[in-house]
Amino acid sequence: ARDFAADILQQFGAKSLAGTKIYFVSDRSGSKEIWSMDYDGMNQKPLTRYNSTSNMPAVSPDGSLVAFTTYAGGNPQIRIHSIATGRRMPFYNPVSSVVETPEFTPDGKQLLFATAVDGWVQICIANADGSGFRRISNVRAIEVSPKVNPKTGSDMLFISGRSGHQQLWRSTLEGADMQRITPGEGDVSNPAWNPNGKTIAFAWTRGYEPGNFNIFVMDVATQQPVQLTQGVGRNENPWWAPDGVHLVFSSKRGSTTQIYSMLADGSNVRQLTSQGNNLQPVWANGAN
Repeated sequence: ARDFAADILQQFGAKSLAGTKIYFVSDRSGSKEIWSMDYDGMNQKPLTRYNSTSNMPAVSPDGSLVAFTTYAGGNPQIRIHSIATGRRMPFYNPVSSVVETPEFTPDGKQLLFATAVDGWVQICIANADGSGFRRISNVRAIEVSPKVNPKTGSDMLFISGRSGHQQLWRSTLEGADMQRITPGEGDVSNPAWNPNGKTIAFAWTRGYEPGNFNIFVMDVATQQPVQLTQGVGRNENPWWAPDGVHLVFSSKRGSTTQIYSMLADGSNVRQLTSQGNNLQPVWANGAN
């Protein structure tokens, strides 16, 4: 039935989600581990078994590797696993009290992440094995969550506190041409690029429900935000599906946080998880 539906979608010009995977964090086993599931919530299974806190998954563009932050070794560090074999790949970490928000570049050859440098959490970049480490941020403020434009590979979104509240900024991959995307109100987190490289999604507390995050989308050119969730739960961690039409996100509605999908206009909301707490979803192509 799923294959049949995918065939119909393709006939109408829509990109099929069949074969795509959602990677996420779940505490259902008693500790936070990285899990995967099919696009419709089927076949949920753990990828890590560190019995520690592992979170912030990122998937390589070809769908073959997952990077994440874990405390399994004591200090926080990024680890990379082969999705096919589960084998840990080499990655040289800086020794730091903070190593977080990993993100692959569109060519899969480098990894951006945030780490504490000179007392401030800054955005850095390294080769996919951790070599060639260099700093991109150089500011007395916290900067995290670098996300590279999948179309250009040369500009990125990130979250910065340099103007006070944490806001959404854009710059080149070298840290030049800084531009604040959000107007300075509330707190912004979790930026994500649409595969088209023109539209973004993010979570924002902007005044609608004080203290609660909601999901917004925005065309980068016009910078006009559109609110997709409202009136229900704390909604965070948006991520675009490979078709650029669907989004996945986490929402705390009641006592637990679960993962939901929806269309990019906020309609057709579907709950995908139900056991334990589930968050930080990343929607990725299946491994080639």
